[in-house]
Amino acid sequence: MWNHFQNSNGVPTDGKKHYFAVYFMNALEGKTVKEMWHKTAKHEGICRINAIFEKVGTDNQPIPPKPADDAGKEKPA
Repeated sequence: MWNHFQNSNGVPTDGKKHYFAVYFMNALEGKTVKEMWHKTAKHEGICRINAIFEKVGTDNQPIPPKPADDAGKEKPA
């Protein structure tokens, strides 16, 4: 399924398909997270978790646009 959601660069191409990226590195004895993840720190690996966001109850169909609010406008005679 990984390749189904990802293009060759590892980034989804469809607007509904997204991913969460988790960057990681091995912990060094006695160092805090803030000390390890400084501006020039390099991660040792990355894990991408695929996600597809869909609205419940829409059967994966686009939601129709809302009608214009004409309540406060005068109608021509």
